[in-house]
Amino acid sequence: MTASSPSIQYCPDVFSRGALELTFKLLRAHNNARLALDVQNQLQKSPTKRPPNANRHQDLFRVTLEAHTVGKIIDALTIMGHTLLNNPERESGTIVAIRSLIKDWIALVEWILAHSDDGCSHALH
Repeated sequence: MTASSPSIQYCPDVFSRGALELTFKLLRAHNNARLALDVQNQLQKSPTKRPPNANRHQDLFRVTLEAHTVGKIIDALTIMGHTLLNNPERESGTIVAIRSLIKDWIALVEWILAHSDDGCSHALH
């Protein structure tokens, strides 16, 4: 769900509008209003880039959340996934989407932590 166009270099801190909107909807639907608002605020910024001939759902946004907040998002998505796995009437598509989102958010927090030692502020990136 992160940048996947061949003309756009992959960066773990760049998420598609679709990935952010889905994360927002899942968090809001599972009583994580504060985290949902944090994600929604990322969508209020100007897109970093829109691939050529793409619609607005393919807009790309540079995510500037703190590692602690990203960790909470990962935790909330993991709990949702675990709950779905224990539900006999689960929807496999939702599980696949949550798994993909978790991977994207984990890549982001790893990137934030790797770059925190170089003296750069992630918020200013």
